[in-house]
Amino acid sequence: MKAKEFREEINRTLIRENMTCERTLKACEVLLKRLSEGCYDAKLEKIRDFLPFTGNGKVYISDEISNLINSDILRERLKKELPPGREPLGVLLHIGAGNVPGLGAYSVIEGLLAGNINILKPASVDAPISGFILRELVKAEPELKPYIYMFEIPSTHASAVPKLKELISLSDAVSVWGGDRTIKAVRELAGADKKLIEWGHKFSFVYISRAGLKDRAAIKDLAKHIQDTGMRLCSSCQTVYVEGGSKEDMRLLREELNASLKQGPDIKDAAETLRRYTEKLMSELPAGSGEEERYDFLGCPLISADREDMFERLRADSHSLQTVGLICVGDEEEELSRLFIRAGATRIRRPSEMSAYIPGEAHDGKFPLYEYTKRAEYL
Repeated sequence: MKAKEFREEINRTLIRENMTCERTLKACEVLLKRLSEGCYDAKLEKIRDFLPFTGNGKVYISDEISNLINSDILRERLKKELPPGREPLGVLLHIGAGNVPGLGAYSVIEGLLAGNINILKPASVDAPISGFILRELVKAEPELKPYIYMFEIPSTHASAVPKLKELISLSDAVSVWGGDRTIKAVRELAGADKKLIEWGHKFSFVYISRAGLKDRAAIKDLAKHIQDTGMRLCSSCQTVYVEGGSKEDMRLLREELNASLKQGPDIKDAAETLRRYTEKLMSELPAGSGEEERYDFLGCPLISADREDMFERLRADSHSLQTVGLICVGDEEEELSRLFIRAGATRIRRPSEMSAYIPGEAHDGKFPLYEYTKRAEYL
């Protein structure tokens, strides 16, 4: 379809009445039912083989999709995130990331619930699964078709920039998932007048207090979390800070983490887009610490850090912080939680729950459905 025809088609859809949320929810219900009945097992198995995640870090797609399209959860989110008086932005361009299979489709579903027309440019590794989800949604509810478009535009192709610029010009806002480099590039293409809704790659870590070092169960949970997620999620532990950790403390902690490893291949392929936040924070350690012996567990750095130094260290990169996993004793929780929230973190969790899906929680401190709408005043 030519650009002019595409624009005219979008405008015809825009002047119609807003598509009801119920159609999206019903389509999700149909998809979830078919998923539970095993209708997609063969197809999903083929898609899974092309994902870049291996070993214990591989995501089981059917479970992921079930979480993304659960209509009961989505209904609760509508009540929580969309107060009266909110209207769709109009046309949303979603620029997806590849660290979670189906993330692009999930972003589109959120845009649909907010009443928008949605254009998705998925990450190349996510295109098969997000494309599959969106096609099945349209099959379940054909009325969704004018509200969903997907364009696979390889970022390395010479035509990528003009094509992306064209899609941005058609949109009222751009929902962009990615690191600083991606967001900066989209900002330059979008210009000053285009609304950008940023879901950037984030830095998450675990902080172990002196007393927390004795919590064997929590440390075992931490080892399982690092191995299972492979540090590829924004909410994954990407660094472990140990309060006043001596060389002996760090050595024993590493041994204990290694002893808790599950059987299976090592996970040492964490995404570089996430790891650079770790590297940045490590480069800001107090003078002289660069000569200290370094410890790590499956590529996750273990760093000695005094509590009183943490705020200043983290504050320099506060926009990148997301989840903090705490291993401490009960009377320390309030103090440490307040410290890390003030430093910029948006979530405080136990290590075992850092990447757990919690229905209805905000994403990076914001509600997507609210971000995808605007306040409208009527006569």
